[in-house]
Amino acid sequence: MKLLFAPLYDSLIPSSILMHKVETNRLILFFLLYIINIINIMNIINIINKIVKNFL
Repeated sequence: MKLLFAPLYDSLIPSSILMHKVETNRLILFFLLYIINIINIMNIINIINKIVKNFL
């Protein structure tokens, strides 16, 4: 059904712009989550290092 209406969707430029906006927002969200994860991992590594130093 979607394949049948694909030409119609392609001709509707505003909808494709909207989709592009959604994709861009998703990419930005993914990138932010990625950065937050890296920061969290670095914090965990720092905490582990402190614990290890306390034991040594």
